[in-house]
Amino acid sequence: MLESIYRAAGFARGIVYFASSGHFAERIQVNRQCIAPEDVARLVEELRAAPVFFRRGEACPTFFEAVTVMALKYFTEQRCDLVVWETGLGGRLDATKYCNSSGQHHH
Repeated sequence: MLESIYRAAGFARGIVYFASSGHFAERIQVNRQCIAPEDVARLVEELRAAPVFFRRGEACPTFFEAVTVMALKYFTEQRCDLVVWETGLGGRLDATKYCNSSGQHHH
């Protein structure tokens, strides 16, 4: 519903769905256009090359964390005015949680 309101208002919109019918590209959309397979491949390669994201001896990012970083980068590249983001239920491993500088968790 929010996406359709923003569409009618003329905003460039990013949208993220974590539930999918099986096609990864529909998870990340800009203006209702799924991310192109070439962009998915490029973003995965950029993510894999980021040393801060894959530190030796530390756990690799979860699927949700990787998709979150990819989507944020893509939306920045596409100059979205706003993003409608499907969020989880706020569990300990929810990729849509963040911690501010005071250590408080937010969704």
